[in-house]
Amino acid sequence: LATFGQRCVEYGRGAARYLELGIGHGITLDLLRRSFPEVVVVEGASQLVQEYAGRHPNVRVIEGYFETFDTPERFACIGMGFVLEHVDDPAAILRRYRRLLAPGGRIFIGVPNAASLHRRIAQECGLLDDLHRMSDTDRRYGHKRFLTYEEWRELLAAAGLRLVRGEGLYLKPFTTAQIASLNLDRRVFSGLVSVARRCPEMANTLFLEVDHG
Repeated sequence: LATFGQRCVEYGRGAARYLELGIGHGITLDLLRRSFPEVVVVEGASQLVQEYAGRHPNVRVIEGYFETFDTPERFACIGMGFVLEHVDDPAAILRRYRRLLAPGGRIFIGVPNAASLHRRIAQECGLLDDLHRMSDTDRRYGHKRFLTYEEWRELLAAAGLRLVRGEGLYLKPFTTAQIASLNLDRRVFSGLVSVARRCPEMANTLFLEVDHG
């Protein structure tokens, strides 16, 4: 399946300097360090900083919080993979990193979509009363908001950013457990990715590319 990191590599191709917010599981970072000459990562967890510091010659890991990080450096690409649904003030994060873009630079954003097809179906049949409702699992993962594709677009515009590209990463018609029980052909999953790219309003997760506006 397509991932946020794969889209970043696809659309950021040719960039010399890339800034990524957070290490996470290291999957996106592994894609980035093999695709860009210089990668800078801001990470708040000391343990992860120590684990990744010096691991790759073209990766520089800086310990710091997204909300306060600053640097005189400017970047052709900035990645925010599934960050904005966790922070207290996503608009403030966007405005801060807008300043760190090089001329012509882009910010790549991955976020969940409150109006995912499976959530729309759940609401339609009475299993979900509000598309913005978060589950206990969502809260355990630190999610602070669910926004629709249009609401994310409005937030980006309010932060002074222009949406260059809006795509879905994956179309999820049912819950993860239900999909797993269907034993679907691998080609079906490829189709769900392809349709999601063209139909972000219904996708489970979104890829948003923005610039200075």
